[in-house]
Amino acid sequence: MKVKQKNKLKELLSYPFFILGFLLVMIVGMKIYVVPQLDMGSESKYIDLFLQIFFGTIILIGLFSFTYANYLKRLSEFQAASHLIKLPIVGKVYLSFYQYILLQGLGLQVASGLNLREICSVNLSFSKGSLQENLAKKIESQLKIGISLSKMIEKDKFLPNELKSILQLGGNKSELAQDLILMSELKFDETQKYLKKILNLVQPIMFGIIALIIIATYLMVLLPVYGMMKGMS
Repeated sequence: MKVKQKNKLKELLSYPFFILGFLLVMIVGMKIYVVPQLDMGSESKYIDLFLQIFFGTIILIGLFSFTYANYLKRLSEFQAASHLIKLPIVGKVYLSFYQYILLQGLGLQVASGLNLREICSVNLSFSKGSLQENLAKKIESQLKIGISLSKMIEKDKFLPNELKSILQLGGNKSELAQDLILMSELKFDETQKYLKKILNLVQPIMFGIIALIIIATYLMVLLPVYGMMKGMS
């Protein structure tokens, strides 16, 4: 199931990366093959400036992303996740995805017949600093001081408020497990929905840039011809 869902996310992300790659190939091709063959005079400076700004922006974004990714690698999974869910635009995507992971894990553990104490014990065996270990520690410590699960869910950013409704419904372990797994699937669908929204914003911008480059290329070809015709007249 996890492999299938990861493949779905990869499919969603592959298309914009293909567009970006196509865009870069177009710009490099224009710079290497088109511009040198055209006697553009002073106009070529504007093309060079555009290319410098474009590639400069790509490099800056790449450097920032690389630096931020290295910073996150030095943190525990829980600390990194806490940073990622606060990011503008993509924060909701990460939050829904982490909620999906936690809910699916809880659903499978309940389905195998574990009670809350046993679930905490299993999750404490996860790698140090993981989401599961952090959640288990929090549940154990807060239950000891008399805080209810409902209050914990309200305060924990990685647990959706809908989880409270499921627990209040009661039912046997089998029903609870089904509800948790169903909610995890809904959270995965929510992750895809948020991701598609972002891609729907990004793709038109990319297509707009490609259209501008195509128009600019045509102008570069036609301007010298127009200049020659004007000179002949």
